[in-house]
Amino acid sequence: MRRIRGMGLLLLLALMLPVVSGAQQTKAQKFRDEAMLAKLLLKYREFKTLTQNVQGKMQVKMDGVAFSADIRSTVQMGQPNRFRFDTKIGFFGKERQGTTYSNGETVWEWDEDAKQYSEQPFSPIAKNEDKFTDWLMSRTNADLTPLLFLQAANSKGLGLPPGASKSIEVRDYPTKQVEGRAMYVIPVPINESDGTKGMASLYVDPQDMLVHRCRFQIKPPREKKGPKNLTVDYVLDFMEITPGAELTDEAFTFTPPEGAKKVKAVKPVFDRAFD
Repeated sequence: MRRIRGMGLLLLLALMLPVVSGAQQTKAQKFRDEAMLAKLLLKYREFKTLTQNVQGKMQVKMDGVAFSADIRSTVQMGQPNRFRFDTKIGFFGKERQGTTYSNGETVWEWDEDAKQYSEQPFSPIAKNEDKFTDWLMSRTNADLTPLLFLQAANSKGLGLPPGASKSIEVRDYPTKQVEGRAMYVIPVPINESDGTKGMASLYVDPQDMLVHRCRFQIKPPREKKGPKNLTVDYVLDFMEITPGAELTDEAFTFTPPEGAKKVKAVKPVFDRAFD
């Protein structure tokens, strides 16, 4: 998503916030939203490690019919580019399971269902930030927090000193009550070249400045013979969020179990769930 890929530029935008009149409130709010995203980016980049559990539901509606998928994942991340995503997706009574590992040098993808794995160097995957963003989103079920945390997702945000997020202040940013809890709801507009339009919303706790929910509301373009009125509503909730968790090198390294077959490529679990 181009709008998400550009987060590294938001710090610059935040430092250039203009003083505006009442007639420019819409433009002013856009700058305030971008400043909040910049602050969030800097906050996540300060963490050396981060773990969290994710539970989500994706609901698709088309031509008066609705169906849903359940998503669960365990996320472990360490700087600069170490990560592990253990994911289970339930759809139409079937569950698919898989894991993506990176120790910063090598990437392994494990298909728990077929007992197959792939192995490849990390550097070619991360060489292009846009392509790495696409690759990462397909392995994290559209979870945006790895984009905030991992250095390879946005090299422009590197080299920031500890506590840098405190240098950005957005006064009187509104909160909304979400299930009895005050939250910042930061919008991220989606406007893709293929015609996909919609909105991603990050629900951020004002006390810890961490993302506790992410919601996508998307309307993909209609294909020539595709269904009418196709919409996607996708919600991820984050629990047991632990910055600074103690993680060993073994957490980010895959050791093939007995009988596992090495293959050239493994499909992401999200793709396999909907085959």
